[in-house]
Amino acid sequence: MTITEQKVKEIICNSLKKVINSGIVPKKFAINDDTALIGMGGNLDSVAFVVFATEVEERIEEEIGREFILKLQEIHDLNEDKNALIISDMYRLVTKIINKNITNVQKSKR
Repeated sequence: MTITEQKVKEIICNSLKKVINSGIVPKKFAINDDTALIGMGGNLDSVAFVVFATEVEERIEEEIGREFILKLQEIHDLNEDKNALIISDMYRLVTKIINKNITNVQKSKR
């Protein structure tokens, strides 16, 4: 079983809405594919990004039915040629990471 990019986008956007509404982010901002999360023009400070990433992990775990750890280094490595992490890059990269992990788990069970 894999997870779709659309489902990951939904998880990321809902997680971001929760973080924004929690008050940890000083000002509200629009959520769209081009919204910068961190880096140049980023809307989240380091604390807010960690809270956001944790929320994403928890929601993905619920979706795939097993533990999922979002390794920020993997996202950085896949996004290293850019000066910001935008929402569309985040959901594409996370989808890639999840499906790679699912495939590796399935192979190891054989």
